[in-house]
Amino acid sequence: MYKTILVPFDGSALSARAIPVAVALAGRTGARLQLALVHDPSAYIPFVPGEVAIPVYDAELVREHRMQDQAALDATVAELTAQGVSASGVLLDGTIVEALVEHAQSAGVDLTVMTTHGRSGFA
Repeated sequence: MYKTILVPFDGSALSARAIPVAVALAGRTGARLQLALVHDPSAYIPFVPGEVAIPVYDAELVREHRMQDQAALDATVAELTAQGVSASGVLLDGTIVEALVEHAQSAGVDLTVMTTHGRSGFA
């Protein structure tokens, strides 16, 4: 039925809520889990205030965040494999939606299990 189940993961407790659901589905279908974390430097590049907002690229800050993203991904995958779950992780670069869609298509993902972004509905 399913061979690969993708779980978009950002290291937050909210995104981790999808993991038990994906593990249960993988157990029933024999699928392999793949956690994907998207490293998007634009999410934390500061702007210099002034007449025109100018982004300031800080290579060290980007590198630190990328290392933190990889560490969170590796720790979660290690925890899953220690529990006997067939799991792997992939760190993607780019904007979240585009990177996830491109990866899912190129990797032949059969199912994506994810949670909401945590914002409330329409007012």
